[in-house]
Amino acid sequence: MDDLEIAAWLSRFKCFYFHEGEVRGPISLWKIREMVDFDELSPDVQVMREGKDFWKTFVETEREIGVYEDTPRIAPNLSLFYVRDETSPVVEGPVSSLGLLYYLRSGKLKKDVWVCVVGDEKWSQPALHL
Repeated sequence: MDDLEIAAWLSRFKCFYFHEGEVRGPISLWKIREMVDFDELSPDVQVMREGKDFWKTFVETEREIGVYEDTPRIAPNLSLFYVRDETSPVVEGPVSSLGLLYYLRSGKLKKDVWVCVVGDEKWSQPALHL
């Protein structure tokens, strides 16, 4: 899907989201995506689509409704820390593996980003393989 198709598709779905300790909405999933793109929300923000009775992250919801057909088979709930630039090693995160994939697709992170699984000490560049 191109950006216009994604916008039209996500605009069809209304949802609630959890932010700063309260439930907000309903708003469209497209509006959630815009807030994620402007760093107002994390791609791991909890959302619940209207008519559903369970919460999922925004990126899990995008995956579930078929925004991306080419999503690699990765563990969606793996929590990762990441470093954007090895010359200025500021550790960011944690973010889910799907959240990291979202940042890679949007261009916010480069494919050579260094990552570390939460609870581990080993840093690597698996994003090169996504």
